[in-house]
Amino acid sequence: LAQSKISEFHTELELIPVDLWENPCIKFPIKLEQYLMEGSYPKVLTSVDQVPAPSFHYFVSMLSGTVRDSIAESSEAAYDSLPLDEALRMLKITSVGELEEYATMRERGWDVDKAAKVVRFREEHKVDLEVPSQRLIIETLSYAKELERIV
Repeated sequence: LAQSKISEFHTELELIPVDLWENPCIKFPIKLEQYLMEGSYPKVLTSVDQVPAPSFHYFVSMLSGTVRDSIAESSEAAYDSLPLDEALRMLKITSVGELEEYATMRERGWDVDKAAKVVRFREEHKVDLEVPSQRLIIETLSYAKELERIV
């Protein structure tokens, strides 16, 4: 799960007898996988406090990093910038310093402007996805006419 290999997780899960799924050490990863499938990333990030055994902390820490990266990538794609408070809330990060450390460590290239209370994302992530709709419509109609002639 921590490496976004959900299909492999399902394969391994199938090997475990269903009657053992109520074991807290098995139930916890299943619950995390369900949160990931739902897109309930905040629940994944807050699950750190609910680990069934201390050995799970490393796993949950890795998973939290993966989830934060996914949230960050989506935010970069969707927005030019975000209010600082919103970025902290979305990433479940408690301080501006921690946010700056995250952005630096992950080489995000974010501009964390404390004065304006804004996080600006790097422009080179943006890809102009302009769809040539007029050309596509003309080509599709042309193909339809050609197909009609053939039939």
